[in-house]
Amino acid sequence: MEPQEQRNFLIAMAAMIAFVFLYQYFVMEPAQKRYQAEQAAIAAATQAPGTDTGVAEVLGPRPLEEVLAGDGRVEFDADAVDGSIRLAGARIDDLSFKQFYTTVDRVEEIRLLRPEATEGGYFGTYYWADGNTLVAGRNSAWTQIAGEKLTTSTPITLRLEAEGMTVEREISIDANYMFTFRDTLTNTSGAARNLRAIGSLERHGDWKRFLEITDPASAASGGPAHLGLMGVVEGDLRLQKYKPLFQAKKISGESKDGTFFSDEGGWW
Repeated sequence: MEPQEQRNFLIAMAAMIAFVFLYQYFVMEPAQKRYQAEQAAIAAATQAPGTDTGVAEVLGPRPLEEVLAGDGRVEFDADAVDGSIRLAGARIDDLSFKQFYTTVDRVEEIRLLRPEATEGGYFGTYYWADGNTLVAGRNSAWTQIAGEKLTTSTPITLRLEAEGMTVEREISIDANYMFTFRDTLTNTSGAARNLRAIGSLERHGDWKRFLEITDPASAASGGPAHLGLMGVVEGDLRLQKYKPLFQAKKISGESKDGTFFSDEGGWW
């Protein structure tokens, strides 16, 4: 290799190494810190002041009918799905598919979402955090202020009086499966707030048992295609298995619009 070519090669290598270190320092590490902060906020949801109902979750699964009857709820009935929203936490935790059934007799609808206190709990909602403190958390006491039943033509509105903040949440649903949350926040604290929304989807229990409960006919032949985290970074799907996490390795990915990492557990 000529001296000039060797010099150019060394300069190129040095530039690439510098780029990798700078990218890691200015992009990857801040993104990881933001992700960890969001996870810390979610983990602290049950301890955040002013966000819980004061009623502890009952240990061990309870019958579905008992749980649904005991919670304050708002029913929804759309073209493709039906069920109810739990007012505590504004959770969508009771959802069945109206066009799909567990057997060919078409009697019992396939249920996807179920309350946390039941076996195979699966539910989702949006939280609001001020820094790393949740002001609208998993058990926050929402009240219904408009609408009776959620349908494709009639939205409902919920209100939360949190610590130094009021949230009004309009929930609507389209003809298929899409729920839309429109939140209006009013700062009543008199101080500046650093608020951000955190979407949360939780599923409890083993994936195989969840499939047996959800769709017994498919449980025998179904199997996992992916076990771990899933995320979207700049429009690209990324999958992360559990093993690297157990080894305390970082999750690679940038924190930009449209980015999320979710503990989906498994696809089948």
